[in-house]
Amino acid sequence: MVELNDGMPRKVKNARPYSFMLEEDTTHFGAYDRGGIVAQVKQPKILQFKTLRGPGEFLLSDFSKFDRPPLLHLAFQALDAFRNSLGRFPLAGSKEDVEKLTALAVSINENLGESKLAEIDIKLLRQFTNGSRAVLNPMAAMFGGIVGQEVVKACSGKFHPLFQI
Repeated sequence: MVELNDGMPRKVKNARPYSFMLEEDTTHFGAYDRGGIVAQVKQPKILQFKTLRGPGEFLLSDFSKFDRPPLLHLAFQALDAFRNSLGRFPLAGSKEDVEKLTALAVSINENLGESKLAEIDIKLLRQFTNGSRAVLNPMAAMFGGIVGQEVVKACSGKFHPLFQI
Protein backbone atom coordinates (compact mmCIF):
# COMPACT_ATOMS: atom_id res chain seq x y z
CA MET A 1 0.00 0.00 0.00
CA VAL A 2 2.55 2.54 -1.10
CA GLU A 3 -0.34 4.81 -2.09
CA LEU A 4 -0.70 5.80 1.56
CA ASN A 5 2.79 7.35 1.59
CA ASP A 6 1.69 10.62 -0.03
CA GLY A 7 1.67 12.42 3.35
CA MET A 8 -2.01 13.40 3.25
CA PRO A 9 -3.92 13.13 6.53
CA ARG A 10 -6.61 10.46 6.51
CA LYS A 11 -9.58 9.86 8.76
CA VAL A 12 -9.40 6.73 10.87
CA LYS A 13 -12.32 4.75 12.23
CA ASN A 14 -12.50 1.72 14.48
CA ALA A 15 -9.06 2.32 16.02
CA ARG A 16 -7.79 -0.53 18.20
CA PRO A 17 -4.41 -1.06 19.89
CA TYR A 18 -2.92 -2.97 16.93
CA SER A 19 -5.23 -2.19 14.01
CA PHE A 20 -7.43 0.51 12.50
CA MET A 21 -9.57 1.13 9.44
CA LEU A 22 -9.39 4.08 7.07
CA GLU A 23 -12.48 6.02 6.07
CA GLU A 24 -11.69 5.83 2.35
CA ASP A 25 -11.86 3.31 -0.46
CA THR A 26 -8.60 1.32 -0.58
CA THR A 27 -9.74 -1.35 -3.06
CA HIS A 28 -7.59 0.11 -5.86
CA PHE A 29 -4.49 0.28 -3.62
CA GLY A 30 -1.77 -2.35 -3.73
CA ALA A 31 -1.68 -5.25 -1.27
CA TYR A 32 -0.58 -4.60 2.32
CA ASP A 33 2.73 -6.29 3.02
CA ARG A 34 3.66 -5.48 6.62
CA GLY A 35 4.89 -2.74 8.92
CA GLY A 36 4.50 0.98 8.54
CA ILE A 37 4.37 4.03 10.76
CA VAL A 38 1.27 6.05 11.47
CA ALA A 39 1.31 9.43 13.20
CA GLN A 40 -1.77 11.01 14.71
CA VAL A 41 -2.41 14.52 13.39
CA LYS A 42 -5.07 16.54 15.17
CA GLN A 43 -6.90 18.88 12.85
CA PRO A 44 -8.06 22.28 14.11
CA LYS A 45 -11.74 22.51 14.91
CA ILE A 46 -13.62 25.64 13.91
CA LEU A 47 -16.11 26.67 16.62
CA GLN A 48 -18.98 29.07 16.04
CA PHE A 49 -20.39 31.11 18.95
CA LYS A 50 -23.11 33.69 19.26
CA THR A 51 -22.05 37.29 19.79
CA LEU A 52 -22.22 38.81 23.25
CA ARG A 53 -24.23 41.75 21.88
CA GLY A 54 -27.12 39.54 20.85
CA PRO A 55 -29.77 38.53 23.36
CA GLY A 56 -29.16 35.22 25.04
CA GLU A 57 -31.72 32.53 25.60
CA PHE A 58 -33.24 31.64 28.94
CA LEU A 59 -32.21 28.33 30.46
CA LEU A 60 -35.21 26.52 31.89
CA SER A 61 -34.49 24.83 35.20
CA ASP A 62 -38.09 24.10 36.19
CA PHE A 63 -40.22 22.88 33.31
CA SER A 64 -43.44 23.45 35.25
CA LYS A 65 -42.80 27.23 35.37
CA PHE A 66 -42.17 28.43 31.82
CA ASP A 67 -42.99 32.04 32.75
CA ARG A 68 -40.37 32.19 35.52
CA PRO A 69 -37.11 33.02 33.61
CA PRO A 70 -38.37 36.33 32.11
CA LEU A 71 -39.73 37.35 35.52
CA LEU A 72 -36.42 36.55 37.22
CA HIS A 73 -34.60 38.51 34.53
CA LEU A 74 -36.86 41.47 35.24
CA ALA A 75 -36.22 41.06 38.98
CA PHE A 76 -32.44 41.17 38.42
CA GLN A 77 -32.81 44.27 36.25
CA ALA A 78 -34.85 45.92 39.01
CA LEU A 79 -32.26 44.87 41.61
CA ASP A 80 -29.50 46.42 39.49
CA ALA A 81 -31.49 49.66 39.21
CA PHE A 82 -32.10 49.57 42.99
CA ARG A 83 -28.37 49.19 43.68
CA ASN A 84 -27.49 51.97 41.25
CA SER A 85 -29.96 54.38 42.84
CA LEU A 86 -29.41 53.59 46.53
CA GLY A 87 -25.92 52.06 46.52
CA ARG A 88 -26.94 49.00 48.52
CA PHE A 89 -28.93 45.79 48.37
CA PRO A 90 -32.47 45.77 49.74
CA LEU A 91 -32.69 45.02 53.45
CA ALA A 92 -34.23 41.66 54.35
CA GLY A 93 -37.72 42.13 55.77
CA SER A 94 -37.95 45.81 54.79
CA LYS A 95 -41.38 46.58 53.35
CA GLU A 96 -40.13 49.91 51.97
CA ASP A 97 -37.37 48.18 49.99
CA VAL A 98 -39.84 45.59 48.68
CA GLU A 99 -42.12 48.40 47.49
CA LYS A 100 -39.21 50.29 45.88
CA LEU A 101 -37.95 47.20 44.04
CA THR A 102 -41.48 46.28 42.94
CA ALA A 103 -42.04 49.81 41.62
CA LEU A 104 -38.74 49.62 39.74
CA ALA A 105 -39.73 46.25 38.26
CA VAL A 106 -43.10 47.61 37.12
CA SER A 107 -41.51 50.69 35.53
CA ILE A 108 -38.85 48.60 33.76
CA ASN A 109 -41.57 46.23 32.54
CA GLU A 110 -43.60 49.14 31.14
CA ASN A 111 -40.57 50.35 29.17
CA LEU A 112 -39.95 46.94 27.56
CA GLY A 113 -42.52 47.49 24.82
CA GLU A 114 -43.49 44.30 22.98
CA SER A 115 -41.57 41.97 25.27
CA LYS A 116 -43.17 43.25 28.47
CA LEU A 117 -44.64 40.71 30.86
CA ALA A 118 -48.41 40.48 31.08
CA GLU A 119 -48.36 39.70 34.79
CA ILE A 120 -45.76 40.27 37.52
CA ASP A 121 -45.74 37.91 40.50
CA ILE A 122 -45.48 40.25 43.51
CA LYS A 123 -44.93 37.35 45.93
CA LEU A 124 -41.90 36.20 43.95
CA LEU A 125 -40.52 39.76 43.87
CA ARG A 126 -40.98 40.00 47.66
CA GLN A 127 -39.06 36.73 48.19
CA PHE A 128 -36.41 37.85 45.70
CA THR A 129 -36.00 41.18 47.49
CA ASN A 130 -35.72 39.60 50.94
CA GLY A 131 -33.05 37.15 49.76
CA SER A 132 -31.02 39.51 47.61
CA ARG A 133 -28.42 40.21 50.33
CA ALA A 134 -27.66 36.50 50.77
CA VAL A 135 -24.15 35.22 50.10
CA LEU A 136 -24.07 31.86 48.36
CA ASN A 137 -20.52 30.61 48.77
CA PRO A 138 -21.12 27.05 47.47
CA MET A 139 -22.63 28.47 44.28
CA ALA A 140 -19.72 30.86 43.87
CA ALA A 141 -17.29 27.97 44.30
CA MET A 142 -19.13 25.87 41.73
CA PHE A 143 -19.28 28.64 39.14
CA GLY A 144 -15.66 29.54 39.87
CA GLY A 145 -14.67 25.94 39.20
CA ILE A 146 -16.57 25.87 35.92
CA VAL A 147 -15.03 29.17 34.80
CA GLY A 148 -11.56 27.99 35.82
CA GLN A 149 -11.99 24.77 33.86
CA GLU A 150 -13.08 26.72 30.79
CA VAL A 151 -10.02 28.98 31.09
CA VAL A 152 -7.72 25.95 31.25
CA LYS A 153 -9.45 24.48 28.20
CA ALA A 154 -9.08 27.73 26.27
CA CYS A 155 -5.42 28.22 27.22
CA SER A 156 -4.29 24.63 26.68
CA GLY A 157 -6.16 24.13 23.41
CA LYS A 158 -6.57 20.46 24.28
CA PHE A 159 -10.34 20.51 24.66
CA HIS A 160 -12.93 22.86 23.23
CA PRO A 161 -15.02 25.06 25.55
CA LEU A 162 -18.67 24.55 26.35
CA PHE A 163 -21.07 25.33 23.52
CA GLN A 164 -24.05 27.60 23.91
CA ILE A 165 -27.31 25.76 24.02
